[in-house]
Amino acid sequence: MGLLEEYNFSASISTTYKPQYDSLTKGIISKFDDYEKYLYFKSGSKAWPKTNSTVPYLNDTVFNSTSWFTQQIASASLYDELNESRLTYTVPEFIREDSANQPYNLFLDMIGQHFDNLWIYTKAMTDKYDADNRLNVGVSRDLIRDTLKSFGVKLYSSNFSVSNLAASFIGEFYQSGSEVINTFVTASNDPTPDKDILSETYKRIYHNLPYLIKTKGTERGLRALINCFGIPSGSLEITEVGGYKKDDYFFNRAETVDKIRLDNTGSLVSGNTLSQYVSIQNNDEKYTQDSHQIDVSFSPINELNSEIESLVQSNEPGGFNLDEYIGDPNLLSSGSYVALNAFAARNMASIERYDVYDYIRLIKFFDNQLFKMVKDFVPARAITTTGIVVKPHILNRSKMELIFSNSELILTCLLITLALFLRRLHPQRLYLLL
Repeated sequence: MGLLEEYNFSASISTTYKPQYDSLTKGIISKFDDYEKYLYFKSGSKAWPKTNSTVPYLNDTVFNSTSWFTQQIASASLYDELNESRLTYTVPEFIREDSANQPYNLFLDMIGQHFDNLWIYTKAMTDKYDADNRLNVGVSRDLIRDTLKSFGVKLYSSNFSVSNLAASFIGEFYQSGSEVINTFVTASNDPTPDKDILSETYKRIYHNLPYLIKTKGTERGLRALINCFGIPSGSLEITEVGGYKKDDYFFNRAETVDKIRLDNTGSLVSGNTLSQYVSIQNNDEKYTQDSHQIDVSFSPINELNSEIESLVQSNEPGGFNLDEYIGDPNLLSSGSYVALNAFAARNMASIERYDVYDYIRLIKFFDNQLFKMVKDFVPARAITTTGIVVKPHILNRSKMELIFSNSELILTCLLITLALFLRRLHPQRLYLLL
């Protein structure tokens, strides 16, 4: 609601200037202190009179609130008279009762209010080290953002912006628009303000900051960060590339402890150990090489891959060998893996297609600054993918058609045959010969 509609001045001011005055109004409201926010946004006997009984409340005009304002002035004056800690009581009585000194008394009251605010922040300084994750306990919700920054935590802009002041300060229920929602689950009768949602997130990060710093750069640390934003562990997966067993064609990731491994037995070999082709270590090589790619994103393909893996394992009791579908040299001049495509279609026939728009709708309910913070909690060399990712499933293999002349084709077939033959004789030296 703009300032013009609130005080019924729109008839006397051109609509050309209305956006300007509305912008000034929003700027003033954004700088309200807690009492002013209570007056403006809340409803009650102590709040400014409202013209409706539902959120967001509409403030009544000044002309209709004169009696309420008079009562509040009288109540506040009586409180000031009975307040023994009032700053003006430090002045001798004969100075206070002199009407000529009334501006001086007003100045003292202004100084007292100024130092009251300073006292509130000074008192909250000792709460800086109280890492309680509850919103109204420990470090103040108004200081938590700056406190996190003082510890070196980078915070970013959030989609819970202050463009809608009502939603930011008093909260509002979800506006479904054209969506059809038949089932509602509410924790309370009053919506939670967006500002409190952000503060709760920052409080959880502050509460878990020692653990986040200790586990920085690990999967456990990323999982703890995601949990701080209130995202269920099953909704957002963390995928690291590498560390897979070479005989696992579905690229099941190894456990975190398997990332710390020794790929050699240290056994000696006979012969000249000074040769550049011979090593005194016998590499196990049961894992693929690690990569710096980390995927922390929403993707419908993750669930699809899980279902494909389960179906293939049940339909192929003897095991699945991907080389049988993509390793045939006769496929060099083909533009696709025909056998693999047929295998994928056969095993995916019973899988229902996921709705991509459901994922896009889901992510708008989460704080998008998480995806920016994730990059601060992974190794610097990591290539991190975040957000919404649409990618092919594990049985979708693209292939480029290679065009050979007759002589090149014959030579390529001979080299492939030779490589396969040498692989049987010297599997560890194959990469050197190729």
